[in-house]
Amino acid sequence: MLFRYVPDQTPQDHYAEGVLDALSPSQRRGAELFRGKARCDQCHGGPEFTAASIRNGNNGRAFANIGITDQTTDPGRGRGMFKSPTLRNVELTAPYFHTGKYLTLRQVVDFYDRGGDYDNVDKDAQVRRLGLTEGEKTRSEEHTSELQSHSDLVCRLLLEKK
Repeated sequence: MLFRYVPDQTPQDHYAEGVLDALSPSQRRGAELFRGKARCDQCHGGPEFTAASIRNGNNGRAFANIGITDQTTDPGRGRGMFKSPTLRNVELTAPYFHTGKYLTLRQVVDFYDRGGDYDNVDKDAQVRRLGLTEGEKTRSEEHTSELQSHSDLVCRLLLEKK
């Protein structure tokens, strides 16, 4: 039996619904960074935190070349393009990227801050040096961790009882 659960009751969801105190001041700064300077929402936006969804209408960023590998040896879907996954429960899905190259969210944030690992003519224009401070990197990492719902634990417990 295949069971898929997508949490939608995270503090971030409540904040998006207008509950302003659902996020701490630090978490709000992380959310602002996510949508602003860090540019995360360009590929991981909307309620599903991905551009690769039916709801978001595949807004042209479902597959993107982010410069994670040399595209001559790892072409992905063509021209080095790989699917933009959801960031919901991202803390539970390490290692990251299709190669499993990075083991922590901090390594992923550092990857995007330096503009990827490989420059090439097909790399998406959204992937470029960000110039994040150490504090901004920490807030960005904490914000993505915040997308995990406490209901994940309940879901796992229910599955264990079956």
